[in-house]
Amino acid sequence: MSIHNKIFFYNDNNVWAPVPDWFNFFINSGYYFSEHTEERRKSVMCISAPAAYFLPTLLGIGVIAGIIESIPYDRLLFNHFSALTQLHEGTLVRFRDGGRQKIATFLGTEIIYGEKRLKIQTQNPEAGGLVDFIPQSRAFDISISNNQQLQIPNNQVGRTEAIESQFLAALFDNAGNTPMFRFSDPKICFVGNKEALLAETNDYQFATLTESRYISGCLNEILKIRQFLGITDIYQSEVVASQSRKIDVVLQPATVIIYCNAVSYLSCHHNFHDYDSIVLLDRSETQYQLAVDELNNRFLENNDFLNVTRPELSKLPKGIEILYWKEKR
Repeated sequence: MSIHNKIFFYNDNNVWAPVPDWFNFFINSGYYFSEHTEERRKSVMCISAPAAYFLPTLLGIGVIAGIIESIPYDRLLFNHFSALTQLHEGTLVRFRDGGRQKIATFLGTEIIYGEKRLKIQTQNPEAGGLVDFIPQSRAFDISISNNQQLQIPNNQVGRTEAIESQFLAALFDNAGNTPMFRFSDPKICFVGNKEALLAETNDYQFATLTESRYISGCLNEILKIRQFLGITDIYQSEVVASQSRKIDVVLQPATVIIYCNAVSYLSCHHNFHDYDSIVLLDRSETQYQLAVDELNNRFLENNDFLNVTRPELSKLPKGIEILYWKEKR
């Protein structure tokens, strides 16, 4: 069963109660958006709402779910392996080896028995410089290290991998941690208030029902926002503060930008002009109308009305307006 068909529950005075319909609507909206992105055209979805609490995180969950469930395993494996072959020699990577995480140095590629393999060094050169050759079939065991300043030990044992999230596995029918969540890949970049996102993604527990048992967790177990995790943890999302003077994130061409409010769009949209984006506008904001005017102008400048699409979504919740269109990249 797909995540956008799952039933979520929230804690209502220590009793698990079904979430309201709008909760699933915004997950489905994010899912629809990620399913319909294109290589040649940018997708833009603008959502106007009476309030925005939890909406960015729910849209983000839908985007991640849509990406994970729409890409075939073999294609994902090939794409990840190809990306690793393009790394600069000397890049630090993480290597999953027998249930343990190790640090290694990428040394390029070599052809072994007619097959291209990744060459990594898991031991300090002064201690012998042990080298492993990793085939494409094991590419998901390697990801770029978040910390490029680490030193490889002389005789590396590695650290035990973090316990897998039962909540994540339940939502993705026990496939949530493999293979998409094995390596860091910024599928989403939130632009907004970091404190609000931290509270929404970490301070509240939700649950899903699996075999008559409630499996609970927080939303960051799905979103895996880098800034809210440990320095060595695998991440799936980034966050940029609305008023950031320096954009200190490295994104992929397919990363989806989620603007959490009018201020974030007005302040930062020029930094992410080439990306697919979802713009969430809270009608109680003081700069709401300014953002609406700017988005209307953008829409009129980039469209001949043939690129306007009505999203195939369920009935809009009361007070919600959506405009969705495509632009040339």
